[in-house]
Amino acid sequence: MIQTDAAEVRTSSGIFAHTDAGRGSQENAMRQIENIDDAHCGQTGFSSSGSRADWTSQSLLSVNIILSKFIKMKKNIFLFVLFASTVHLHGQTLDFSKLEGRWDTTRTVQYESAQYQIAYEYKYARDAKHPDAKRTATTILRVGSRYTMFTDYAQLAFDSISASIAKGKSSATSSGPKLLGALKATGFKELILQDRRENNGFVQRTAGGIQRYQYNEAIPQLQWELLEGDSTIAGYPCRKARTRLFGRDYIAWYAPDVELPYGPYKFGGLPGLIFKVQDTQDNFVFTLTGLQTVKGYAPIYMYDRSAVVKSSRKAVRQMYRNYCADPLKALTSGGNITVEADAAATVRAKPYNPIELE
Repeated sequence: MIQTDAAEVRTSSGIFAHTDAGRGSQENAMRQIENIDDAHCGQTGFSSSGSRADWTSQSLLSVNIILSKFIKMKKNIFLFVLFASTVHLHGQTLDFSKLEGRWDTTRTVQYESAQYQIAYEYKYARDAKHPDAKRTATTILRVGSRYTMFTDYAQLAFDSISASIAKGKSSATSSGPKLLGALKATGFKELILQDRRENNGFVQRTAGGIQRYQYNEAIPQLQWELLEGDSTIAGYPCRKARTRLFGRDYIAWYAPDVELPYGPYKFGGLPGLIFKVQDTQDNFVFTLTGLQTVKGYAPIYMYDRSAVVKSSRKAVRQMYRNYCADPLKALTSGGNITVEADAAATVRAKPYNPIELE
């Protein structure tokens, strides 16, 4: 059974730590995620060259790839102002130094420190017609005595860097490229907080653009069917189960030896930690890559009301559907973004394949 003071030992992925010292030798494998909460942006795992140590071999600092998704926009576009630095894009020079003393994106409400941190590789198909063409991100589940928080690892890094700038511990000029790297690496666009005591869930997410919305929902009461079959994931024996969530059927693998009834996204309620879960159409897959008992401070938080627009689940889902159908209209509807005619002609509808169908 899992122990809160267990030694940190490498998993098969080499990223995190097992909780049973008998499963391997003690390692310093958790330094990357511990560094997320360090106030110094130079220790977040993102370097100015755009690489993310130990988490991925892909470059995180391809500014053209990040911002070209927002088309050729004029110099007054909000996104350019927000992330301006000495970076060249489509012939424009962006200057991060203009943000000095004005950075304020770290307004959060912190609820408690996590007792456990669990990393899941997240693979998702943007187009249901091509489930094999998946993208990959790293997501983090933080478990506290009352709350759980689930979001993208890169978003945690982004928030850590932003906090460092806001506190004056680092400059926007030097940290701007790291913010862009974290932005590009973010594949899971939601922050999910669940209050187990009150059975309330809170979701903060974008709907295709850069505005963050919030809606509340009850924690899903999943009906699990325990199935025959077993597997071994990250060195732990796992059992099989099946459920349905928001219009999709899922198969999960959970470890009875790890008595944490939690999982990635909005999954939970099994007699053991969920190590893997995927929908039966193979569009979305979460696979555990590591588990850590937290020894320091790992905040479970949300962005405060000054940083979000409160809405409803139905409205946010419709906004995202509208964005996929007509990205240009969705991006320009607020009047703050101007798109050149030749660029507008290249904008096409995006595949609509949300993880929640209902």
